Amino acid sequence: MSESELNEYELLYIVHPRRATDEVPAVIEWVSGLVTQGGGEVLTVDDWGRRRLAYPISHEFEGNFVLTTLRLSPETPRSIESQMVISEDIMRHMLIRGIIPLERGEAPPEAIEQRPEPSREPSREPSEVPAESSAEQPAQTQDAEPQAPDADAAEESSAEQPAQTQDADAAEDEMIEERSEATSEPSPDTSGAD
Repeated sequence: MSESELNEYELLYIVHPRRATDEVPAVIEWVSGLVTQGGGEVLTVDDWGRRRLAYPISHEFEGNFVLTTLRLSPETPRSIESQMVISEDIMRHMLIRGIIPLERGEAPPEAIEQRPEPSREPSREPSEVPAESSAEQPAQTQDAEPQAPDADAAEESSAEQPAQTQDADAAEDEMIEERSEATSEPSPDTSGAD
């Protein structure tokens, strides 16, 4: 079969976690053997290692991910997929036609694993002030000295807050009274007895 008749494929599969890490290469060799038996060739094999699944599959929460790029004839993928479905060593697989290159700026899976975990503590840096609070504060330049907050403005804003709360409570009480009056009023008699 000529090279031009072969299509490129990506095969991503998850090896069942009951297989120890040192047994995964045997499963990879088995899959590679399926490809070569079908007249194809394995271009690359990328063992991503054991990873946590996004959702449980057959009550399992992790598996060994393997990404393989292949070159196969158009008839071969069906036979490979049927063998993978039957295998108890492979939890899930996905075979797609075409090799998807990494886009510019996209990190390969190895780089994603090496990212530092985000800290659980909020950052104390002034550059990460929420937009709401930064809009309320007066703009300061680097040359200007920090200004003390205006005591009169602070008293006015604190005096307004209880008034606003009282207004909201009064409006809520009125709505409750209106609803109770509406439900307690007798409905008009629709029996038609005139």
